Amino acid sequence: MTGDGVWTADEAAAWFTEQGDPIQAWQIRLHIKALQWEPAGEARPGPKGGRGHYQYPITALMELHHDHVRLAGLGRHAAPGDGP
Repeated sequence: MTGDGVWTADEAAAWFTEQGDPIQAWQIRLHIKALQWEPAGEARPGPKGGRGHYQYPITALMELHHDHVRLAGLGRHAAPGDGP
């Protein structure tokens, strides 16, 4: 993870999963595409070359994940035992 205040979708997904709120990188990319975000930067290419992954502000990715969890009903609170 970078110290520049930006993450790639893979870095964000790994961090959220480590914190107990799992999400896949493809889900983050899907939201980013739907919102038509412009990348804040680009990570360095990997060992095989090519382009690096796009980077986005960490705070924006955290807000995006928070909204994803809230809208998907994946909150940490258990449903009442007597139904809805």
